[in-house]
Amino acid sequence: MPNLPIICDPSHIAGKREYLAELSQKAFDMDFDGLIIESHIDPSCALSDKDQQLTTVMFECLMK
Repeated sequence: MPNLPIICDPSHIAGKREYLAELSQKAFDMDFDGLIIESHIDPSCALSDKDQQLTTVMFECLMK
């Protein structure tokens, strides 16, 4: 299916927020069509995956 978009989930690949920028860039370098990025207003209060979630400010910086 050549027209099927390929989406990368760097949040779960990394498991840690500090690796998201590098993995996200690698995904785009490999021509992935999009990303799944976990975010939370306060990751320390998230019910799951708190180590890989970005705050809204971190997410905005990553997208720039």
